Amino acid sequence: MSENAADWGEYTSAEGMPYYYNHVTGETTWDKPSCLKGEDELDVGGNWVWIPDEVEGFIVGSITNEYNDGTITYITPENQEGEVKLKKGQKSSDLIQIYGLSSLKKLTDDLVKLESVTDPFIVHNLRERCKNGEIYTYVGDILISVNPFKRLPLYTASIMDKYHHEKNEHLPPHLFAIADDCYKSLLTRQNQSVIISGESGAGKTEATKLILQYLAEIAGSVGGVEQQVLLANPVLEAFGNAKTVRNNNSSRFGKWMECHFDRKTKIIGCKINSYLLEKSRVALQMEGERNFHIFYQLMHAPQDLKDELYLTQAQDYNLINKTNPIIEGLDDGKEFEDCIAGMEKLNFSEDEQRSIFRIVAGVLHLGNLEFEPSDDGNGSKVSNSDTLDVASHLLGVRSDMLRENLISRRFQSAGRSSAYCVPLDVEKANDSRDSLCQTLYGFMFTWIVKKINNVLSSALNEDSNTVVIGVLDIFGFEIFEKNSFEQLCINFANEKLQQHFNSHTFKLEEEVYKSENINFQHVEFIDNQSVLDLIEKKPNGLLCLLDEEVVMPKATDYTFINKLDQNHGQKKNARYKQNLRANNKFTVVHYAGDVEYQVEGFIDKNKDTLYEGLVELMTISEDKFISTLFTQAMSAGSEGGGGRGKRGRGGKRGGGRRGG
Repeated sequence: MSENAADWGEYTSAEGMPYYYNHVTGETTWDKPSCLKGEDELDVGGNWVWIPDEVEGFIVGSITNEYNDGTITYITPENQEGEVKLKKGQKSSDLIQIYGLSSLKKLTDDLVKLESVTDPFIVHNLRERCKNGEIYTYVGDILISVNPFKRLPLYTASIMDKYHHEKNEHLPPHLFAIADDCYKSLLTRQNQSVIISGESGAGKTEATKLILQYLAEIAGSVGGVEQQVLLANPVLEAFGNAKTVRNNNSSRFGKWMECHFDRKTKIIGCKINSYLLEKSRVALQMEGERNFHIFYQLMHAPQDLKDELYLTQAQDYNLINKTNPIIEGLDDGKEFEDCIAGMEKLNFSEDEQRSIFRIVAGVLHLGNLEFEPSDDGNGSKVSNSDTLDVASHLLGVRSDMLRENLISRRFQSAGRSSAYCVPLDVEKANDSRDSLCQTLYGFMFTWIVKKINNVLSSALNEDSNTVVIGVLDIFGFEIFEKNSFEQLCINFANEKLQQHFNSHTFKLEEEVYKSENINFQHVEFIDNQSVLDLIEKKPNGLLCLLDEEVVMPKATDYTFINKLDQNHGQKKNARYKQNLRANNKFTVVHYAGDVEYQVEGFIDKNKDTLYEGLVELMTISEDKFISTLFTQAMSAGSEGGGGRGKRGRGGKRGGGRRGG
């Protein structure tokens, strides 16, 4: 390569990438010639590699010593010393080489352009771009988004206009580019879809809202329905979102949103399907998390409404006082006002709003019910009757009937003309109370989604000749300190998405190469089918064994895990790890990492059972809203929860192996 600086010129490709041309020799290169580099660009001497790091993922270092136990010491370009122990069987020679520190300054907006497509270089490229405020990066036709956890000026009306009117290939990667590509593809009358996936806290919910905002701004609508689509967000977030350890506004349900467009590409309506509402959160939250937002927002309602609902302050209610109710930067009072405004614009009547808030308040009062052993020691009794009276009043049922159905279970045996009751001990009475809370909330949430759909899709009918942009926003992969049935369901759904993503991505890229007659080597992508088989394949998949155990007499969480260990433990399945130190834990080797699950609650959560007496009591509630909820849900096998002492999901895998 010529070292005469006068011979070289710097130019920019159509993709915006700098390249260098020598007008004497005709040589072209992407690498900046040394004669054009300043002192800060010249490589520091040393044999640099990517060192694994628990915090950063990978850091740059030069190895100074290597020991027989796998430990290496290293020095960074900033002359900081460190040491790390490599994985078993790994040697320093296995670490990925860095050919010149200057190569680390070559950042790209599309990962397929990387000279070395490896984990360290991908992480480095994404991290450095994020530091520069460039949170979006392409990998082919897929957009990677890094959550900056701060507001960036990337979503203004002028930026929307730019992505709509200019060619996206000349603009930086952006969520608006994805939305615009979908919108313009509607001209061919082909339906489009956007799958938003990622870890909990990655920013999926915000991405969904931004796509909807873009479509609403660019397309407009018939009858102002696009504004109603946006107004649905604060309502759905109030009742379906919560603070988790990773995210202050985490969607605790999945949703598929269809925006329907007419022949003029105007939004004519929208439909929402909800999945996997995490109802168990109503009764129990992990440390550092909150219940659903609406419980806290209702504490900031006007005083006359709080008086009507017998509400005081958050610390007085067991379902919301276990963790700090305050989220920094979030005003629950303002959020409640936005929720009410959204409900009004979406045609929720005052009576419907009042009934919804009576249920939310009723659940809070139910959560305060306390039980103690009965006087004869054969069952339990309610120890705070005043709270029972308030809950009964709000739910429109007689307090004596609610008491009886919480502390006993009614059976009807063959050959007997009348039913008989079996008293429940304190633990089972608590479970009965929690099941009622969760089912009430689940049925209410299902009704809210249906109500919103009725409004947003009012202009649609079977004859509507529309095209659709669908947006899927579902839980991200979850690995917590304590993982239970909910996390298994969520991670199972993400395994399904990952399989679809892998197949789509690699097959689509290969089709492009074939169409352009480009020679390429077939890439064997990582197939996670073995994980899916472990979870769902009959007859010994985890969920199959769980279904089997539910109907077995005297089944417990521990008999369930014993079956898991018998079928998959002792290294019989590479995706399953038996815990030899604790008999209540097992590990699944997911695509995103090992997740240790604690088995307590698996049986009960999979049953999703509400005893028959409580179901019948709610169907005769004096509150017509509540009685209708239960009557309709029971007849339709609604997603809200189980019913009549039977498994609420009917064994359907797609119908919702829900957390709860």
